[in-house]
Amino acid sequence: MRGTQRENQPYFDYAGSTVEEVLSRLRTGMSGLTEAEAARRLDSYGPNTAAGRKKSPVIFTLLSKFLSPLIAVLLIISVFSFFLGEEISALLVFSMALVSVVLSFYQEYKAGNEAERLRELVRLTSAAVRNGKEREIKTSELVPGDI
Repeated sequence: MRGTQRENQPYFDYAGSTVEEVLSRLRTGMSGLTEAEAARRLDSYGPNTAAGRKKSPVIFTLLSKFLSPLIAVLLIISVFSFFLGEEISALLVFSMALVSVVLSFYQEYKAGNEAERLRELVRLTSAAVRNGKEREIKTSELVPGDI
């Protein structure tokens, strides 16, 4: 009765269930999955990875630097200086804004590349029982039903 009642619920209380209920729900056993079943589930469910953040185009990252309040103020000052006849001051202030944008963009771009390289270096593994034997597998290859 308790098992059928839970199957109709959208969420299953794994922590409040018996081992047998959890194994039944995940269609597995104490000897784990077979390699063939694990491969089938990997194809069905996909890799066990966190959703990656979509990388924005480089041009959008560069243009977003112009939205900084400091850059906006510098550009406004540059425009006012130009219309007031202070072309050299306008050019200097505009140059300061441009250098600030370029440096900020370069730092963010380089930091993003370094973070991506670090993510690629980190390889997570987990212990799982497959074919009745415990072994290390890539965490991205874990599937529902792995013990």
